[in-house]
Amino acid sequence: AAREELESINIPDELKPHFQFLPFVFFARRHRLVLVTKDKRDTLSPKQAATILQHTFEAPELLQSHGKADIVVEPSRELLDTIFKAQRLRSLIIEITPPNPDDFEEFEKEIFENMNEQRAGSYRIEMREADGLGLSPDARTKLLAKVAQSNGSVIGVSGQRGKTKTVSTKSHPLEEHALFLPNLQPRSEALLIAGAALLKRILN
Repeated sequence: AAREELESINIPDELKPHFQFLPFVFFARRHRLVLVTKDKRDTLSPKQAATILQHTFEAPELLQSHGKADIVVEPSRELLDTIFKAQRLRSLIIEITPPNPDDFEEFEKEIFENMNEQRAGSYRIEMREADGLGLSPDARTKLLAKVAQSNGSVIGVSGQRGKTKTVSTKSHPLEEHALFLPNLQPRSEALLIAGAALLKRILN
């Protein structure tokens, strides 16, 4: 807000804002933001943080100068195994949205370059079982899913009729517990160390 706009705001004393301070660290080269979601009584869910960022990037002036930005919450790393090891995988949806240019693995580069050549804003494949035996995804499909978990979404539906289970990477954010000694270490330093270790796990 401009200075004159701030000066014109008058908040009544009885309307006290609920201020919370939850630190975060942004790894610019990898375009990853790691944040504290719970600290004593202060909380902010990954979904809430993603919503705040998405609304921020949808501001008209940012859309005009930088284009549309997609916010993806990193999912739990066990989810893809859960999807592919499920008994009778009935359907699988993989959707990829290209991120900012970066240092990717060769397979990721191939996908994003191919999308760019075709001027595609997203890439989606949907597979359904041909019989009652379930899908049997090959190595390439699993690689596509691995790319999509950090750059899009993966949804798998498994089980028998009437007892199906849907697992989506959008519903299970990656969360990690980190402890630190406040008398010996600043909270921001502890977050930076824990965030760097978490980022290494994600990229590996």
